[in-house]
Amino acid sequence: MGERLALLGGLQTEVKVGLMIMAALVLLVYASLRVTSYDPDLTDTYEIKIPFDNVTGLALGTAIRVAGIQVGEVVGIDLVEGRAMVTVAVYEKYRLHADARAAIKSIGILGDKYIEVTLGSPNQQYLTQGDAIGLVDPSSDLDSLIEDVTYILDDIRQVTTALRNGMGGEKGERQITMIVGNLETLTTDLREISSKTNGEIGPILQNLHQFTGDLSAMTGENRENLRQTVGNFRDFSENLSDFMVENQGELSRILDHLDTLMAGLAKDGPRITNDLQGILQENRSNLKETMEEIRTASSNLNQAMESLDSIAYKVDSGQGTLGKLVNDEETINSVNQALDGVNEFINPVNKMKIGMGFQTEKLVERDRYKSYVNLDLRPVRDHYYTIQLVSTPDGSQTKTQTLVKDNANNSVTSNTTTYETVDSYRLSMLVTQRYFDSELKFGLLENTAGFGVNQFFGKKDQFRLDLTAFEFNRDTEPAHLRAGGSWSFMQNFYLTAGVDDFINPSTDLLGQPKKNPFVGVGISFTEDNMKPVLGTTSGVLTGQ
Repeated sequence: MGERLALLGGLQTEVKVGLMIMAALVLLVYASLRVTSYDPDLTDTYEIKIPFDNVTGLALGTAIRVAGIQVGEVVGIDLVEGRAMVTVAVYEKYRLHADARAAIKSIGILGDKYIEVTLGSPNQQYLTQGDAIGLVDPSSDLDSLIEDVTYILDDIRQVTTALRNGMGGEKGERQITMIVGNLETLTTDLREISSKTNGEIGPILQNLHQFTGDLSAMTGENRENLRQTVGNFRDFSENLSDFMVENQGELSRILDHLDTLMAGLAKDGPRITNDLQGILQENRSNLKETMEEIRTASSNLNQAMESLDSIAYKVDSGQGTLGKLVNDEETINSVNQALDGVNEFINPVNKMKIGMGFQTEKLVERDRYKSYVNLDLRPVRDHYYTIQLVSTPDGSQTKTQTLVKDNANNSVTSNTTTYETVDSYRLSMLVTQRYFDSELKFGLLENTAGFGVNQFFGKKDQFRLDLTAFEFNRDTEPAHLRAGGSWSFMQNFYLTAGVDDFINPSTDLLGQPKKNPFVGVGISFTEDNMKPVLGTTSGVLTGQ
């Protein structure tokens, strides 16, 4: 009995030690996760590019921050057409928009570099893999700051050198003594003048105080108008500056033409003046008549302007049908609602993305091919329309039987049966809506009503499973069900496989089963993928 108690006491000690070790391991794992800031949401990333003029101090692994929070890191730096092209990997959970802005900043004066970005406007499209940030703020480094300080110190050195040369020696001392004497005389005169004018300055200061009070009241009453005026002047100056920069070449050519015109006028001026004098002498009476007609037309124009003023007053005051229409708030609200509806229709059209694709597959059992040509219209990211042309071997089948009879014996000598299958073209028009990793589609599917489901897996939707159903109105056969999957092994290419019409037990006229496994290959691309190709093609065609 004593031995059992001793053994039990030893086991309890080992259990305690084991529990302490397990608790220490749990604490160590927790501390590691806290120190390394491990986050499972920060494993998936997408790469975007940022062009900079100067990336001094930037290195691989440099942090990408939004409002001080790290959202990614630098994974590549390359030189492209004289500029630094920085490739950054942004965590998938942080989505940047098309109007995002980037700038290189540092922590402290001599601190580490990092890239500060903004998320952009929520109404803009998301940046995807390979996109670039177009709004980049210029960065100022420490070397440029030191260079500016050096220029300032050189200017100060030149000023002090000039003062030393101008005021050094006996001559400089005499000039300083003379200046001090003049200052004493000046202060004496100023004291006398101020004593005489103290009585006159009081009323002047009172008037100034009253004037500044009136001016302050006036500016307070018209503060908003002044702010708008200053804003208008600022906008005008910015627009004028942009116009001057954009049209600098045109302005230079216009000035050149003006110089040429002035030179011609200087050369031909006397002759033109003599000709004008002759013309005026010959047409003096006609000019008088013309001036009378202009005076009459001006009078008629004044009367017309008075009529327009009267009409405008009636419209503003709500008189007449037009005035009631313009001043009716219900009518104005209806017009605004109509304009909002037009904007809601136009904005998705402006953001429309176009995609194209081609897929061909072999029906293994029938040794025939089925092909698809797709056109996708994407007004928004998760909603799009598909127009699809399908070339299918499930066309019309004909059976021809040839009988050759022997009239003498009244018997059949041969019986030949031939079959012919004609390929047909079918049309699909589908509406697709995506929810997270799933897509639901419905509409016209190979000339009949149908629907389907797509399920995506893997990084960047690398794998996909499909299920479609259509041809529900077949008389002797069940609905047409098709199941398959695809694998994107390159950016625009994919492999596909599956079973077509997999619940149909019937056969065609040749005795081949309509249930058919298939394998195939496809290509898909968007207008962003086509831009480089179209740019290269246009350059070849134009010889550039």
